Amino acid sequence: MLGIGWFLGGLLVGAKGKDIFGSKEAKKVYSKVISYGLDAKDCVMETADTLRENWDDVYADAKDMKDERDKEKDAEKEEIIEDTSDKTEKEEAAEKKTAAKRSTAKKSATASKSTTRGAGRAKKNS
Repeated sequence: MLGIGWFLGGLLVGAKGKDIFGSKEAKKVYSKVISYGLDAKDCVMETADTLRENWDDVYADAKDMKDERDKEKDAEKEEIIEDTSDKTEKEEAAEKKTAAKRSTAKKSATASKSTTRGAGRAKKNS
């Protein structure tokens, strides 16, 4: 029974709604509501434009900051590469000096051994 009541109520509202919504006063109300809706739309669009402009400025600043950081990182990498190349040159020079000292020490040690050996043999022979 309740379903039939809702159906009949819907028919009544539909039949009278045509008269109510089609009246001149209703059209004025609709026009006012729509005009307020258009005002709201304009306000929202202005706010969106302002946000978009601000976002573009923020994005451009952020991009500049990132580029600066990238340049700093590249400069640091170049410094590191230069430092390592300097270190290897210094190390190579130190190794050459060490090798020269070793060869000189070996030569002198060999010379002193040979003189000692020869002197010992000479003593035994005499």
